[in-house]
Amino acid sequence: MTKPLFAGIDAGSSATKCVLIDGDGAFVGSSVLASGLSYEEAAAGVLSQSLAEANATADDIEACIATGYGRDWVPGATRKLTEITCHARGAREWYPQVRNIIDIGGQDTKVIRLDATGQISDYRMNAKCAA
Repeated sequence: MTKPLFAGIDAGSSATKCVLIDGDGAFVGSSVLASGLSYEEAAAGVLSQSLAEANATADDIEACIATGYGRDWVPGATRKLTEITCHARGAREWYPQVRNIIDIGGQDTKVIRLDATGQISDYRMNAKCAA
């Protein structure tokens, strides 16, 4: 690869997901696996599959952001962010007018409210498993 790649890995309670984008913001690889018993193994697996799809290697990755319940176990993560922060930034990037985000996940449900500038103004989470 000639362009640097950026990885995003969401190590969720049920599934671990990875997406790779290039320096222009184009999607070049992605993968989803069951999280299983090891977030570290699941994260390594989705990254490996995404890199194969992109015809790239780990050396091509400029930065890797990790989120989700297993974010602390994502090998090679250069930064770790909460899901709430990631949802807010991602939604705002794709849909600048968005004000409310609902995430129904494998472990919990989140409702996030953004102000007119895209900053998180409030959020709520359930206290028990979403199931």
